[in-house]
Amino acid sequence: MKQPISLVICGDLCAATDTEEHFLSGNAQALFGDTLDVLQQADLLVGNLEFVLTDIGKPDKEYGIVLKGRTECIRALDAAGFDILGLANNHIRDCGDEGVLSTIACCERQGIETLGGGENAAAAAVPIIKN
Repeated sequence: MKQPISLVICGDLCAATDTEEHFLSGNAQALFGDTLDVLQQADLLVGNLEFVLTDIGKPDKEYGIVLKGRTECIRALDAAGFDILGLANNHIRDCGDEGVLSTIACCERQGIETLGGGENAAAAAVPIIKN
């Protein structure tokens, strides 16, 4: 008999002025508060990464808001238990190709899968299938 699973999907995850220190230190409790237990108990935890993770990428926009954080910001998302981070949003290219590839590499190093971004459109379109 098939067992039910719990799937939790979160909206925009982004380090901001008032939360960046928690992202950098990996303090998932400070970021997610009472919801952290729900996140960590999920069989599959998915979120939308609404900022670029790069230590070297420079903003590729001449105007508008650029959402960018240091690669250490991944610590908090790993501590919260994220399994998959979606990158298909309006900020993934805020630091150009370099920022996209840095973000993917950063997530891979933490063992977090990504979808919706890649070195080209074909790579960005590859789905993640879980059994």
